[in-house]
Amino acid sequence: MPSPKSIKILSTRIDCLDFNQVHQKLTDLVNQSPADIIVTPNPEIVLQAQSDSVLMSVINRSSLSIPDGTGLIWAAKYNSLPLTNLPIVKNLQAAFQLVWTLLAHLFIPSFGRDIVQERITGTDIIPELAKICADNQRSIFFLGAGPGVAQEAAARLQAINPQLIVAGTHAGHWPEEFDEENRRIINQAQPECLILAFGAPREQWWIDRNLPHLPSVNLVIGIGGGLDFIAETVSVLGGKQAVRAPQWIRQLKLEWLHRLFYQPDRWRRIFNAVVIFPLKIMLAKLKQ
Repeated sequence: MPSPKSIKILSTRIDCLDFNQVHQKLTDLVNQSPADIIVTPNPEIVLQAQSDSVLMSVINRSSLSIPDGTGLIWAAKYNSLPLTNLPIVKNLQAAFQLVWTLLAHLFIPSFGRDIVQERITGTDIIPELAKICADNQRSIFFLGAGPGVAQEAAARLQAINPQLIVAGTHAGHWPEEFDEENRRIINQAQPECLILAFGAPREQWWIDRNLPHLPSVNLVIGIGGGLDFIAETVSVLGGKQAVRAPQWIRQLKLEWLHRLFYQPDRWRRIFNAVVIFPLKIMLAKLKQ
């Protein structure tokens, strides 16, 4: 079941939980069935969901929708600010709110956190999920990323959690013609948790097609490039080695700039998240 503490951003559900609450939710989900879906939407994914009904459906019916992007913290706060009903004044007010909230978002660390408490990335979640699975003797299967990436990420997580049961790893392929092979390999391993690293929206498409045919899986999560960061390998999309931004850059909310330097192939996606997303939020607010 979705978290009771949730909001909608461009009709996409975001759960408003801090890290400790997410940890408890993960623990509950690991120990129950039927299959639960965990998603980690960011501004780019929210934009994609506007024209992708499958992506939107998977996010909104997930058991946990974790905000993986500081832009979602900003959007939640921006949407909470009231607007006048006077037509011309309303447009000016929305534009003014856009500018000052973006500036406040950059320079005031606590801004907006009264609604969405914190950004929690897939890279943060996977080590936590691995620990929970190890403590509860639940097995994990890693599917996706580039050749050898899932295997290296699994090995690193197992080194930290020696009791972690790795049911298997497989680079696999996301298109539908590979579904039968992927399902066969996963069902032979019979994992209880499945980690997908195909990137959005391909992960959500894959979940929609395949989860009903994976009887042993009671938890599935899509983490995009999370395994690349854990394994510290070159992204399957190309570019430089996937190294996570230092903590001070993350605190300044400039992780997108760090990632642009290391993975310049992502420039279009970053532009959508940093420029297009705020404009879409403002236009949607004016239409309400």
